[in-house]
Amino acid sequence: MPLFELEFWLPNQNVEYDRFYIRSGVVESRNRKTVEGIVNSKLIPSFIDWALDITSLPINSTKRVHGVRFIAEYIDGDLWINGKRC
Repeated sequence: MPLFELEFWLPNQNVEYDRFYIRSGVVESRNRKTVEGIVNSKLIPSFIDWALDITSLPINSTKRVHGVRFIAEYIDGDLWINGKRC
């Protein structure tokens, strides 16, 4: 299970604005303090950059699509975002 999984959702007939659907996972308690530091120093800033990149695209951009994902995983002591080690 990912540490964080975020999806960009476009407006639809029921909701007139962009939004993010966010799910969070868990880590073993022995890794909690380490992961907390990684979340604060790497994951949150990376997510903010990703979110700003998507929301700043023109409304008609082909890159601005429903369901674009930001996936962060904690694997063997490292943070991985969208399949890349950070």
